[in-house]
Amino acid sequence: MVKVAIDIETSGLDAGFHDILEIGVIVLDEDFNPTDMTFNSYIKPLNPIASDAYAMKVNGLDIEHLHDYAPSVTQVKSMFIEWFEDLFTGERVQAVAHNAPFEISFLKVFFNQFFPRFFHYRWRDTQTAAALLRDAGVLKVPSTGLDFLSNHFGIIREKAHTALDDAKVCALVYQKELNLIKTL
Repeated sequence: MVKVAIDIETSGLDAGFHDILEIGVIVLDEDFNPTDMTFNSYIKPLNPIASDAYAMKVNGLDIEHLHDYAPSVTQVKSMFIEWFEDLFTGERVQAVAHNAPFEISFLKVFFNQFFPRFFHYRWRDTQTAAALLRDAGVLKVPSTGLDFLSNHFGIIREKAHTALDDAKVCALVYQKELNLIKTL
């Protein structure tokens, strides 16, 4: 089964109320290495007035700029479907994400009835894996956030809180977590 790393940037924390503003997907090889097969797009917000100031500060996106210049939800869905079907003809992918329940909640709203067509129901979650490793005393980090994990593992973040970079970092963190498990 094909594996991908996925990340989204949102206008807040509530799926169905806040919008996905950027989506990044990277196809992974059998060893979870990021490949050059990627999908990345900004998305015009449907509800820009609902954007949360803190979320916008974290992701550094300009809600007005996205509203004026980003492709619409319909356009991004269409681009994603075309990209996906070109690569995975009828196959669903297993995704790696950081805080997968959050990502899934937004992606289910965004893709609606198409979600199960693209994504297998089993996801890998780097945050849950980190919490397990930390609880077992194997991983010494003060937090299981992606910033803490990437710093701990010496993974350089080119543009933190951008969907494609965060997806790449997520894949690399997952590799490091797997390596820790292999040493047990």
